[in-house]
Amino acid sequence: MTIAFLFRAALPPLALIAAPAMAQQVPSPAPAVDEAVQPSWTDSDIAALAQAVKMAKLEGLDPADYDADALERTANAAGPGRDALATRIAMKLAHDYYEGAGTPDSKRWHFDRGNPDYRDWLNKALADHRIGEALDDLLPRHPDYAKLRSALSKCTAAARCRTLKINMNRWRRLPRDLGTRYVWVNLPSYRVDLIENRAVEESHRAIIGKTATESPAFASTITGVTVNPWWNVPSSIAKDGLAARVRANPKGEAAKGYVGVETADGGFRVRQKPGPQNSLGRIKIEMPNDYAIYLHDTPARSLFDKDKRAFSHGCIRVQDPQKLAEALLPAIDRPSVAEALKSGETRTIDAHPPVRVYIVYLTAQPDPDAPDGVRVLDDVYGWDKAEA
Repeated sequence: MTIAFLFRAALPPLALIAAPAMAQQVPSPAPAVDEAVQPSWTDSDIAALAQAVKMAKLEGLDPADYDADALERTANAAGPGRDALATRIAMKLAHDYYEGAGTPDSKRWHFDRGNPDYRDWLNKALADHRIGEALDDLLPRHPDYAKLRSALSKCTAAARCRTLKINMNRWRRLPRDLGTRYVWVNLPSYRVDLIENRAVEESHRAIIGKTATESPAFASTITGVTVNPWWNVPSSIAKDGLAARVRANPKGEAAKGYVGVETADGGFRVRQKPGPQNSLGRIKIEMPNDYAIYLHDTPARSLFDKDKRAFSHGCIRVQDPQKLAEALLPAIDRPSVAEALKSGETRTIDAHPPVRVYIVYLTAQPDPDAPDGVRVLDDVYGWDKAEA
């Protein structure tokens, strides 16, 4: 499925982006192309592209980054040189609209957008003579993006404008279809929200990773809920002294629930039994991922009273995990959470259907009480500074 097919049907204008999201379709990998073969551009297509480049400033992008002057100089010089220039500009702008400008930090931002076929997208746009509309079709249709865009149009303070632009670019790096129902964790807001039909069904305070152990931004799928979980201590934590203490004083550490396990390869790992001292608390939200990051309970509940809550080793601690867990499960399975809590048994209850979860880093978010409709949050990890 190519981007051309994904955006073939006419989409609503930006003013109507609160409409329900399209069904998610992943573009196919881009095929190998002969770069010497350029699509043919008409004068009207060139004019439409030049106008689209100028309008890129509304999306927080600099038209100068797309050779606007060079395009204007060659506007009346039809030929292979103009076609090649226009193709390069259009495909760069398409990339930046659909995947975000620049390259995200691979240690922090982990959203796989595939390898879209921009060549096929461009051929379709030129065949229909709708290059400007086709570029607009690539932008996020989420209302939060529109609110940032609106705030940017009124912005006069350089620092605030820069923050808005950075966050608009992060939105462009996110999947276009988040789904009808999903969990949204915005790290700088220290919150976990369950979203359904773009409305917040419930919201919980969250504790996120410390600055030394940042929580990454990525997407996963919640497959179920484990009540009274064991904690398989990550090696990055165990090697800080816990593993040595368990080896030296197994009985003493066993009182805290820690047990050591010799592995077949001669290694040593540490687990913590379920119980009141377990670092995962009584509930763990299962969401398989490559980063060993989960949503879970915590015995250190007093930390939720603080305004700034970056205290974990990277996982997301939830203030009322039982309520969230029950909301993620089918109604028939919800009583099983309380039953398992009461019995003390370790039990995993599957989520049907599974629920997508997005952990993001957005330092500008809609707020109806803000003068321009957007509130700027603390750049807790300094990611904004790194992208400025």
